[in-house]
Amino acid sequence: CVCVVDLSQPALLWCLAPLPQQQPILSTQVVHIAPPAKKDRASGMELEEEGGAVATLLLATADACLAALDLNTGAFIGRHGALQPKNQSQALTCHPLDAQHRLLWQASAQGRCSQDALALARAANLAATKRTAPPASARKPSSDDGSSEDGSRVPLAEYVLLTTDHYIRIYSMQAVVAGDRAVSAKLPTSTPLVWAATLHVNGAPGVVAMAQAEASDPVTLQVYSLPGLDLLADMPLMAALEGTHIEWQPPAGSVAKIARAVTASPLGHLLLLGPQAELIQLAVTP
Repeated sequence: CVCVVDLSQPALLWCLAPLPQQQPILSTQVVHIAPPAKKDRASGMELEEEGGAVATLLLATADACLAALDLNTGAFIGRHGALQPKNQSQALTCHPLDAQHRLLWQASAQGRCSQDALALARAANLAATKRTAPPASARKPSSDDGSSEDGSRVPLAEYVLLTTDHYIRIYSMQAVVAGDRAVSAKLPTSTPLVWAATLHVNGAPGVVAMAQAEASDPVTLQVYSLPGLDLLADMPLMAALEGTHIEWQPPAGSVAKIARAVTASPLGHLLLLGPQAELIQLAVTP
């Protein structure tokens, strides 16, 4: 089950019963989304502010089901409940994207940097012309990416990236809320993936993954672009480890076991746990 607890009380705000098929929860993420049309909302759902962003708990289960829940109540936002894929797959990662298909942390960081530069330019202009005007902090118009000019608002989640062992898909948030299987982009993988993560390298977001057909087969390191899902790099992992004199294989067993031996930073650095508990760092540069 999924519970939301107010630590300041402390108090249990709500608790959600298991999702369809009672699969384990892969990830939970708090995002803000555009409010769905009234006809698409679940019965009894009320917005704090009509037209305002909805605080949402985005859930992904181990069998690649997606759900958008009202953070305040734990109820489904859409009237049709969870999005359940037609064919069962093992989910590896789930990440919300903004309207430009950027990772939300990336969109937020870039927005703040650009707004800081804009504020400096305005201050210089005011000093040069000696004009008086209300301080910029008193004005908070919205920008095109859903955040305010001072970066105080988080970007809206418009899409969801879901990576599984057999495919990579991008759903619109509207589809997730509606429980609709329609995809914005999809790519079946030629070799099953055993691990995946998102990254931001060379000015663009992407997906880094490890592919392995059988447990005894060599591991392949792959990098895909976003949102096009083009295969940018595909090389044996041993080639990347050449010179380290280390032979690395993912732990046999569940995805959870593999995830404990591999991690990645958002900027494209992989960290592997070696057979003798040594740490191996790789840089992804497609």
